[in-house]
Amino acid sequence: VVGCDISQDVIALKQAEFGAARFMPPEALPERPDFDAVIAVEVIEHLLEPQAVFARLFGLLRPGGVICGTTNLWLGGGIEDGNRPGYMSHL
Repeated sequence: VVGCDISQDVIALKQAEFGAARFMPPEALPERPDFDAVIAVEVIEHLLEPQAVFARLFGLLRPGGVICGTTNLWLGGGIEDGNRPGYMSHL
C-alpha cells in the first residue's frame, strides 16, 4: 500500500507516520505497472487534466488492475454550508 498526495505538508506528516516508502508525491511513483488497485478518494473533482491523470494511473496498474474513485460533486451555490463550513458539501 502506497499513499500519494500533492501537498508537501501532507506528505511529510504521512512519511513521519508510515515511512518514505509508503507515502510519496505523484512524481515519485514507479514508472512501471506495479499496483493491483488505485483508489482515488475525493480527488477526481480537483483534476485540471483528468484524461492525462487517468492515463498515468492506468499505466501504474498491473494487468487486471482496477481504479476506484469517489467524489463529492459540487452542486453549486456557496462554498460553505451550515453542515461543514469551508468544504464543498451539500446538505
